[in-house]
Amino acid sequence: MELHPHSHSHGKKNWKQHFWEFFMLFLAVTLGFFVENQREHYIEHQREKLYMKAMVDDLKKDTVMLTNIMSRTQTVIDNIDTALTILEKQKRSNDDITILYRVNLKLLSNISPSFTDRTTVQLKNAGAMRLIRNETSVNGIIDYWSQGELVKAISENFEEYRMNAREASYSIFDQRFFNKPSVVPQLMIKHEAQLTEFANRLSHIRNLADNRYMTAIITQMDNAKKLIETINHNY
Repeated sequence: MELHPHSHSHGKKNWKQHFWEFFMLFLAVTLGFFVENQREHYIEHQREKLYMKAMVDDLKKDTVMLTNIMSRTQTVIDNIDTALTILEKQKRSNDDITILYRVNLKLLSNISPSFTDRTTVQLKNAGAMRLIRNETSVNGIIDYWSQGELVKAISENFEEYRMNAREASYSIFDQRFFNKPSVVPQLMIKHEAQLTEFANRLSHIRNLADNRYMTAIITQMDNAKKLIETINHNY
């Protein structure tokens, strides 16, 4: 009987075959990882562009809102100026009192801002700020958020002063005269000091509105316009 001790050696693979099998497997895994990584980058870039488009839309709405707030704030300032001119008089005519009643309805209006925070909430809460790769845009967004917090803080301060002045007005103006335009209105004051205190409150509100609130709003409007230009340029 003839033996073939080396007949099974044909089924073995040499080291080169093992190397190429390993290399092809490694290459396939690496390429797969690279393709998946590129796909994720593409998806994230598309999300980034969508966020920036939404941010621009929000900024445009904020610009309209801030323009309206600035106009209303100027109206408050103008009416306070009219009221202070009358309150500083030693003697006030019936026409003065009538004007004082009329401007009192407008000089203590609520002018709180309402920012569009749809995109802001998503960027902050969903951790999506990491998707924004352009550093100039990131810095612009952060500056806009910071200035927005300042505007809201000043607005809250303004609202506190406004409510205090509103409370003081209840002992000066008689509500019944607001509904009787044909009747000459009268003030409810018992002492001139009441009007002096009211004038002091109005003067404080005016200074806050003119020197801080309007300045903060104008700065925020500039920030919004610059950020819109930055985002449009980069995306």
